[in-house]
Amino acid sequence: MSEEIQDTTTVIEEEPKLYAGKFATVEELEKGYNSSLPVHIKNKELEEKLSRMTAIPEQYTLPEGIELDENAINDIVSLSKNAGLNQDQFNLAADKLYKANTDYRNKIEERKASVGEEKLNLVNSYINDNLKGLSDSIKGDILTKVITDESSLSAVLDSRANKLNTSVPGMDANSTPGKKFDMDAQLREASMETTKDPGSAEKRARYIELCNQAAKLRNS
Repeated sequence: MSEEIQDTTTVIEEEPKLYAGKFATVEELEKGYNSSLPVHIKNKELEEKLSRMTAIPEQYTLPEGIELDENAINDIVSLSKNAGLNQDQFNLAADKLYKANTDYRNKIEERKASVGEEKLNLVNSYINDNLKGLSDSIKGDILTKVITDESSLSAVLDSRANKLNTSVPGMDANSTPGKKFDMDAQLREASMETTKDPGSAEKRARYIELCNQAAKLRNS
């Protein structure tokens, strides 16, 4: 009885070589790379854009065409830093503030036109006479407040008229009896002063008030 020798040798097939782990040929690798390149570039652009959108700049830059005063700039920069705004978000906030300020200034100018130059000069003169220790900026704020509030405007004009009535020689209730007040002379003097200094709101207001007083005397 013969023994049969069985060949148990196992043939191991070599796996094909893959480029980049999934491409069989160099040509397929190049094709795959070229097709994925635009996606890679797009992803890179999105990453850079996201970085810009989330980054808080060291210093904000006002958008072109937007003008704000120094105090407004300091305030909006501080608020933007605290809120963690990026440059684009800061631009939107600055634009909104600029438009709001512009609308407010336009309304003030419309109100000034409605009040009229004569009353504006009277109020301005009253503020300058009674609030001499304040800065021009604060006086300007008070002037704006007065002319934008009808009751305040009336109160200031009435107060100024009453004060002027008691300060005009000869028109004070406590003035010396029989002392005559020469209104024409006062008018001539006020007119000359206004002509010499036409830019003085106070002198112009004085002349206007004397004209009003003269008219009241003639009609009384």
